[in-house]
Amino acid sequence: MTRRLGGATLVAQSLSVFLGALVAWQLDNAMGRDGGLRNLAVLGAVALLCLATAGALRTRAGVGLGWACQVLTLATALLLPAMVVVAVLFGLLWWWSLSAGARTDAARDVQGG
Repeated sequence: MTRRLGGATLVAQSLSVFLGALVAWQLDNAMGRDGGLRNLAVLGAVALLCLATAGALRTRAGVGLGWACQVLTLATALLLPAMVVVAVLFGLLWWWSLSAGARTDAARDVQGG
C-alpha cells in the first residue's frame, strides 16, 4: 500500500510541477525576461524525476528519491514563488502516504494477508 499511495502522490506532483513549469516559462516570456527556457528545463526536470521516482518505489532508494523530489520541489520556489504552496501540500501528502501506507502494510502483515 505504501508504494501505491506514494506512487499516486508522485504522479500527481509531477503533473503539478510540470504545469508550474509552463507557468514559469510563459510568465518570464510575458515579462520580457530571458529565463523562460531555463525555468521550463529546471521545473520539467523535477517533474520527470517525480515521475521516474514513482516507478522506483519498489526499492529502498525510491523512498529517498521521493524525499529528494519534495526538497527539489520546494527549491523550485526560487524560480516561481507559488511553488511553495505546491511543495508544502505535496510534502505533507508524501509524508502521509508513507506513514499511512506503512500502518496499512503492518496491519496486513499481522493479519497474515
